Amino acid sequence: MAAGTTTNYPRTINNINADLTWGLVEAGRFLNGLMDEVEIYNRGLSAVEIVSIFAAGSAGKCKPGSARAAYVANAGSNSVSVINPTTNTVVATVTVGHNPVHVAVTPNGANAYVSNAGANTVSVINTATNSVVATVQVGFNPVHAAVTPNGSSVYVTNVRSNSVSVISTATNAVLATVSVGANPVHVAITPDGGHAYVTNAGSNNVSVIDTATNTVTATVPVGRNPVNVAVF
Repeated sequence: MAAGTTTNYPRTINNINADLTWGLVEAGRFLNGLMDEVEIYNRGLSAVEIVSIFAAGSAGKCKPGSARAAYVANAGSNSVSVINPTTNTVVATVTVGHNPVHVAVTPNGANAYVSNAGANTVSVINTATNSVVATVQVGFNPVHAAVTPNGSSVYVTNVRSNSVSVISTATNAVLATVSVGANPVHVAITPDGGHAYVTNAGSNNVSVIDTATNTVTATVPVGRNPVNVAVF
């Protein structure tokens, strides 16, 4: 595609014109129009569309989709409540392990990973059926879980084991156990999925895990009792 060339994809959504235009200009590729997750899931994108959307960066705006469900960990009930955000009513209650304290959902929305702090396990809920399809043994007192952006792995902090369990979402098995500082509480994954940041409340530092090798590549001293971390 030469610079100055554009391609128009005519379409109508809810009787509203919603054409997509992509192409090349001297400044680079561009994408103009709105695209939601339903269209992406139900139509295979062409190579030109994929390259243009990727290369457009912030110029290619995607319309955020609405919430499909809210999963609530009930620590005192050993269950997860599933809320329909349209009606704000509980549509399912899923029995999990003892003392569930956190839920992390895969990017594609297919599975929810529940850390059961009192059972030393992670329950895997199939969100299509709202049933537990796997129970993964991890370290002692798992309290937080984070899924990598590509959905391939789940990182779980084990407070009383001073470790992080890495679960493969393909097999729902632990593929690595990473030793970190004392009493790891929270973990956050970088947007590119390259690193996991773990707050160690008992040693006043943050462990940086390289997700490619699942090894600690840095330990950063911070303030007293670090309990949460956010990355962007």
